[in-house]
Amino acid sequence: RRDFYEGMYRSNVQPNTFLELSQSWDDYHLSLLTQPRVNAFYEHIDRLPDIQLSGTRHRLGDSPVFYDTETSLGYLRRRYDYASTRGDYALLRADTLHQLYLPTTYDGWLNITPRMGGRFTHYGQANGPGSTKNSRERYVLSTGVEVSTKISKFMPEAKSKLLDVNGLRHIIEPSINYAFIPRPNRVPTELDAFDYEITSPRLLPLELPEYNALDNIDAQNALRLGIRNRLQTKRKNG
Repeated sequence: RRDFYEGMYRSNVQPNTFLELSQSWDDYHLSLLTQPRVNAFYEHIDRLPDIQLSGTRHRLGDSPVFYDTETSLGYLRRRYDYASTRGDYALLRADTLHQLYLPTTYDGWLNITPRMGGRFTHYGQANGPGSTKNSRERYVLSTGVEVSTKISKFMPEAKSKLLDVNGLRHIIEPSINYAFIPRPNRVPTELDAFDYEITSPRLLPLELPEYNALDNIDAQNALRLGIRNRLQTKRKNG
């Protein structure tokens, strides 16, 4: 509705109702999210609550290895709208992801970063008429490599009072990102879905945890080519 019926979306946005408490440190972030349904007209995922501890990518001591992580524990309930004939269901889900990176620069211009990670998810016994699945576990191995470089050109003659441009530097960053995930022991159809892919005109991220459709993770063998362009100028001696 937001993309194609903007007027309708603006008149009835239907924002989420939630309460979130969070605490951040240098490399870690802890959050507690409570998200109940307040309107039976709409399908909703209740999170009562969902606790998550995430660690941003950081170096492990003095080693060349970097590490990031994401761990969550939540009681989740899928609730269909009041007119649906499908039954609601709920369960306890525990998930943890740990990844290692080894960034290396060759000849001062070529950056290669291989990565490897593991993910474990436990789905508890489902409660409610919408699911009859027993408790189960899923194991995911995630691997990949990113290759990138940076090319720049300085153009001191570029000036514009209107745009406040005082010289330009054009930076081009081409990249190749490869991701490989072997088939997990549980495919998405064997699991109760709460976090899943939503149709979008934008490319979905390849890497975990940026790819956050947690219950939709399946085998993947993908290569993505990218290029980023940036223009920088000087303002107030900076």
